[in-house]
Order: sequence, then C-alpha cells, then structure tokens
Amino acid sequence: MYKRKRSSTWYRRVKRETEQFVFDQIPITTPDGLAYIESLIAEKTSFNLLLTDFSRLGAANYKELIRRIMRQLMTDSVAKLYSVHGHKGKTSFSKTTCFRAVIGAVQIHNRNVTSKDVELVMGQWLAKASERLKKTSLEETNR
Repeated sequence: MYKRKRSSTWYRRVKRETEQFVFDQIPITTPDGLAYIESLIAEKTSFNLLLTDFSRLGAANYKELIRRIMRQLMTDSVAKLYSVHGHKGKTSFSKTTCFRAVIGAVQIHNRNVTSKDVELVMGQWLAKASERLKKTSLEETNR
C-alpha cells in the first residue's frame, strides 16, 4: 500500500503549532492544568517536543537542571499539592507523564544520571514548595 509522504513544510508547521500550544499551557497553575497538560502530552510528538525543550534549558549540573525544569513546569502553589510517591496525603507525581518527561530530559542532558537520582532531587523540590511560597509572601509583605 502506498503511504503518503509528509511534506516537510507541513510537518514543521504542525510541529510548531503543537509545540506552541503545549508551551502556552505551562507553567501549570492549577491541579486541573496538570491533567490538561497530561492529556496534551499523551501524544508522542507532543511528549517528545516537551522532552526536547526541557533538555535544552541547560544547567551546570543535573540537580540545577531538574530545579529549572520543575520551576518552568509548575508554580509552587501547585507543587505543594504533590510529592513523588504521594505521601502525607499529597497526590503522587511519579504516576504522571510529566514525571517521565523530566526524567527523560535530564537523561538526555546527562546520560550518567539514574532515574533514582532525578527522583530524589525532584522530591526535595516538591517538598520545599510550601517554604518557597512562605518566603515569597514574606518578601511581598515587606515591600
């Protein structure tokens, strides 16, 4: 059966539109926003675009890269609702596609980093979301 060849200009246009649509939705500001992003990146091309964009953020080391990705992905008000494995009554972030995207992006940037390394740093970042919110509100009241 003859398979229609994709036009490279058509493919680039669709890719650019999809990429822009996904990136217009981040940073995630509500828990529903995370569910919406999850539905967008369920498609492999959107997932790969997100992965590529995150891996291009760059950092001096993998820990800094994870923090930069997470800061770009979601606000602290959303992050405080999540923990890596869902402890303390929080929602599990490890069950999301975004979790896999962060791990994949870090491993593209540095192939020697294990999933467990990423998980630990991500867990620390999620756990400190409440502290960052308090610090931000204190800074705003002192102005």
